Amino acid sequence: MRAALAVLGAGLLAAAPAKGGLADEARLVERRLDARVAKWVAEDALARKSGHVYAIDVGQLALYAARSGDASLYRPLRRRLADRFVVRKGKGAFLAWRRGEEPPDASGTTEALRAAQALWIGARAFGREADRALARDLLAGYAAHGWTSRGVWMIRNYFNFGTRAYATNSYLVDYAPDFLRRVAEATGGATLARLAKRSAKLVRRARTEAGLLHQVIQPEVLTLRPGAAAIFSPNGRVQLANTAAVAEHSVAACPAVAKGVARFAAARLGDLRSFYDAETGAPASREQPGVGGYASLLRLVVRLRAAGHEAAAAAEVERRLHRAVVARGRAFARRPRAPRAYVAGQLLLALEAARRGAPATRSVPE
Repeated sequence: MRAALAVLGAGLLAAAPAKGGLADEARLVERRLDARVAKWVAEDALARKSGHVYAIDVGQLALYAARSGDASLYRPLRRRLADRFVVRKGKGAFLAWRRGEEPPDASGTTEALRAAQALWIGARAFGREADRALARDLLAGYAAHGWTSRGVWMIRNYFNFGTRAYATNSYLVDYAPDFLRRVAEATGGATLARLAKRSAKLVRRARTEAGLLHQVIQPEVLTLRPGAAAIFSPNGRVQLANTAAVAEHSVAACPAVAKGVARFAAARLGDLRSFYDAETGAPASREQPGVGGYASLLRLVVRLRAAGHEAAAAAEVERRLHRAVVARGRAFARRPRAPRAYVAGQLLLALEAARRGAPATRSVPE
């Protein structure tokens, strides 16, 4: 992988010498982060302070390894997902959201999407048909969370293995219409095609006047307050990181939504905040977005540009976001902070997207 990065980096520098300094630095930071992650994986040191290993952490790192073509990193992460997190249910499979010494307590839906995406890409990258089959099983389990209440369709947030009951709410980060559509097109799966369309419709429905995205879907609030909105944001505040995360997985299915989020961030790039008022777009916090916010925004603008939406992802906006991610990656590589596996995954996925989506290649693999 490191040799491949060096070759690719040389090609990018030849094609775009003005960006050479940033490209070189980004490549160096990515290598340092990759080396740290490889060490944590080899030492089985992926648990957070609670002692649990979280599926989102493992899934993100496996997705990075698959996209980077790094089989030596992918294999142990894939094995952890399959052996520790997969819970069979009927013809499909749920993914436990975390694992410790005790049995799994609940499924994870965002987690299932990231793991399925890693397996789907890993199957192609490494010729592993079994991984493609497992990805489809996880998506079947994900689809089993689907439910319509009071005219609102949603993916319920989790299934409790102890009570055998589903949650009655959902979060918008539990949706990835672009990935679902790609798998549906590749497999001819009618169920996944419907799931992708419903997911895209829900994402569009969550859009606010400010161009942001509401966070929560909870139809049962209508029983308490008739006339209330079933899709809303707690206290009217949206987290920029979550909004960008949804948008980056909706570029093809909901381009207007994705471009709106990118434009919102671009207009405030010098003073981004973690939270905003959902409807007005006014800042609702003083702190800047964390690593996840900048990483998701960078991936979003890279995907918009790769899809041909240059106006929404101007080169200067992308460059500034790239520099922000590199700076945070450099600091993290020197002193990793908790939750370190999650943060490393966010950074690596953003750096990889920027590297592969550079003007010399014009594509971001999914």
